Amino acid sequence: MKVGIFGGTFDPIHIGHLVVAEEARYKLGLDKVVFLPAGLPWFKNDRLITDGRKRLEMIKLGIKDNPNFEVSDIELNRDGPTYSVESIPALREQHGGAELYFLLGMDALKDIYKWEQPGRIIEMCRVVGLTRPGHMDIDWAEIDSSIPGASQKIQTIEVSRIEVSSSDIRMMVANDMSIRFLVPDAVISYIAKHGLYMHS
Repeated sequence: MKVGIFGGTFDPIHIGHLVVAEEARYKLGLDKVVFLPAGLPWFKNDRLITDGRKRLEMIKLGIKDNPNFEVSDIELNRDGPTYSVESIPALREQHGGAELYFLLGMDALKDIYKWEQPGRIIEMCRVVGLTRPGHMDIDWAEIDSSIPGASQKIQTIEVSRIEVSSSDIRMMVANDMSIRFLVPDAVISYIAKHGLYMHS
């Protein structure tokens, strides 16, 4: 079984996440994609992150129509900063020893050498960089200098370029702008119901 792991803060989940996850599933021949919301991401301590349970609920609402998508709360159940290197073994065990494909956007891939034990991550699963058309400006030399041979082990696939980000969504909500068609309708209703991002 081949399982994609798609990590992020998903604050909130939007169509860009969903399109990219589905394209990766198809192109890599994955049986499923598991969305992995970060608990307390060590790399985003410069801004307030929405409560993990609310982000989890938004993901559940956003993926409910796709039977090939799942969500895992293992990082939300861990205290302190969350690291992928700790999550991967638990995810493999949860999925019966499945072959794991760790899906990374290009910004995350560029910084993978700064992660906790990045070499071990690459050994434990297949790391796949999700590149957008015309965006292959990765400094492999810098990555290889910290993780020897990383450029030979990390796979990249091209996915659609969707010009939307979670920070855009938060800003639009705060400015009372419509986010229809950028975020699943059920997630829009949840954001409104809970008054999220009103003061982002």
